[in-house]
Amino acid sequence: MRSLMNSPSKIPHVFKNAYAGISREMWILAVTMLINRCGSMVLLFMSVYLTVELQFTIPQAGVVLAMFGIGSLAGSFIGGKVVDRFGFYPVLVTSLILSGLMILILGFLQNFYLVAFFTFMVTCTGDMFRPANSAAIHAYSKSENYSQSIALNRLAMNLGFTVGPMLGGFLAQKSYGFLFWADGITCILAAIFCGFYYPSKRLILSRIHQLKSFRKIAVSR
Repeated sequence: MRSLMNSPSKIPHVFKNAYAGISREMWILAVTMLINRCGSMVLLFMSVYLTVELQFTIPQAGVVLAMFGIGSLAGSFIGGKVVDRFGFYPVLVTSLILSGLMILILGFLQNFYLVAFFTFMVTCTGDMFRPANSAAIHAYSKSENYSQSIALNRLAMNLGFTVGPMLGGFLAQKSYGFLFWADGITCILAAIFCGFYYPSKRLILSRIHQLKSFRKIAVSR
């Protein structure tokens, strides 16, 4: 670490070596994650938005925030089931689009019950992405670079979470409504990027079939 600090020019070389051999699909997934997480700002400012902007009581705000957690649990469970049935690709794209739309709708609501329901829907649809993301990492990683693929995915997530709050703080000073627009639009942009650059469904199904064949061979041995 000290040698890197003394020689900043070595940092790109070290970074390149650390993630060498990772498939193109994993880089696409990482960029998708980065775009999505750069817009993750609604939850961070939600308690202030509910109590200051919408004039909700503290108990009401607590209920709405609880819906985030409940929706996350439901979304992860449903996402896992849907991925098993239809594969990870349609879930990746659909989850991002639906969560983006739910966030945009949420920004227009003021009724407590509607806000609570759509808050649940935001994370329910959004966290369907989690099992699909894990399945995609497994499908497009080799055994020798699986840990690197996870590290790259986490790096993209953390970079996004670094940008999101800073951008969110700036937007919140202007208007809380900008938070919902930024969060929703980045979700949809991430879906468009993923859908445009990811391999076709036929190639994905072929890759999954190939992995299953390798597993059968390994088990038979």
